Amino acid sequence: MYPTRVLLENLFETVPQLSCLDIELIYNDSISIAFDFEFICEKFSCLRRLELDVRKQTLADNSVRIDRLEHLEELKIRNAKSISFIHRNNVRCLTIMFRVLRKRDLDEIPKKFPRLNRLTINCGYSVFASCFIRLHKLMPSCRIDYDSHRFYPQVYP
Repeated sequence: MYPTRVLLENLFETVPQLSCLDIELIYNDSISIAFDFEFICEKFSCLRRLELDVRKQTLADNSVRIDRLEHLEELKIRNAKSISFIHRNNVRCLTIMFRVLRKRDLDEIPKKFPRLNRLTINCGYSVFASCFIRLHKLMPSCRIDYDSHRFYPQVYP
């Protein structure tokens, strides 16, 4: 079912204290996505875990205010084109599942997720080890997993 505004409003009226939401956003225009993201971030203030499956378009205007979700600990983003639409926030666990992951997105992770202690990346192509080395230097206490393998901290046999 597509998450229309009416569906989201009814969901909020039914369970305003919702702590976990897994939603697939499939739209033809970024305006609809912006309104629904904004509604989720404004109304569901108790969310601790949010999974977003963003199809077709991703917001490029930096309007997704996940930082309003003060209790959000875990964020999973699937099929987005970038993480540029997310504001700086306090998420501790981040999972990114993209077909293509750009170096620019990896470089933004420490700035947008300064309290991150677990990063899981699954993507359809190889990411250079140097990118993870740089990430680890910027976030030394963060566990980094890449395509089901632990990158940092390294596990030795």
